[in-house]
Amino acid sequence: MLEAHPLKPGMYWTWIVIAAGLCFGGLKGKFIFSKICRKNLARIRSLDQPKVWQIFRPWSFLFLAAMITIGATLSRLAHDNYYFLIGVAILDFSIAIALLWSSHVFWKLKAFAK
Repeated sequence: MLEAHPLKPGMYWTWIVIAAGLCFGGLKGKFIFSKICRKNLARIRSLDQPKVWQIFRPWSFLFLAAMITIGATLSRLAHDNYYFLIGVAILDFSIAIALLWSSHVFWKLKAFAK
């Protein structure tokens, strides 16, 4: 957003990005990420002696690497393109909100208590 604003000052997209990020992120967090968190916690609890590398399944590491690569590529491609920057900001903000939303599953289920 900081890079997009000087390209077209006075545009109202900042508020749209915030609203869209909250809406999309809340929906993803509630219906997708929270469900995945519960499944992961159940799987981890079923392990006898869980190790750090067992927190995620092997395909999750590949998915995470792909997400990081795609995110970095999108950010690089969006440089100096106002609408592309807005799109990337909505995507980034919605992912952040979804992760924040789904983190309540860990706290609610006391995932870190012994």
